[in-house]
Amino acid sequence: MFTIALLFSCLLHPYHRSMAEVEWNAQSNRYEVAFRCDPRDLDRALSASMKMPIVIEQLPKAKAEKYIQQYLDKHLKLFRQTEDGEEEPVVAKRHWVGYELDDRGKYLWLYFEWEPSPGDAPLKIENRMFMQVEPTHISSFTFTDIAEKPSLHFTSSVPVKNVPLPARKSR
Repeated sequence: MFTIALLFSCLLHPYHRSMAEVEWNAQSNRYEVAFRCDPRDLDRALSASMKMPIVIEQLPKAKAEKYIQQYLDKHLKLFRQTEDGEEEPVVAKRHWVGYELDDRGKYLWLYFEWEPSPGDAPLKIENRMFMQVEPTHISSFTFTDIAEKPSLHFTSSVPVKNVPLPARKSR
């Protein structure tokens, strides 16, 4: 009986997690990002954000990309605080590459690049992806170009973290 109750409680409280692999490209002076999420989490987040039902798989690709990019602009940012800390942070320019659903339909991959703003101040990531619809969501970013492969873990209570690399200057 306990096993059945435990199984039922697990079904009622699904585990919500996303992850990203981030790699610095010295030639382009950009971070290349591959962000993996559950398509149902993205559908729920987009539906809440757009205030209408959205299922990415049922949309024309151009419309899906538009909605995804609008959501990214609002909920996921790489930025550099100004030197004096008084002004608004300078947000990195995001270059959209595209998205794809894996062959089993279990994960959706979002691909983009971040071009950091020039400067010496440390870079930070603000990640609030999915947290407005799933407050227990955990998102991990692993930096694959560093030998130790450091990871940043974002939650609704800790949505901003320093990038684990020295601040890189743009050309």
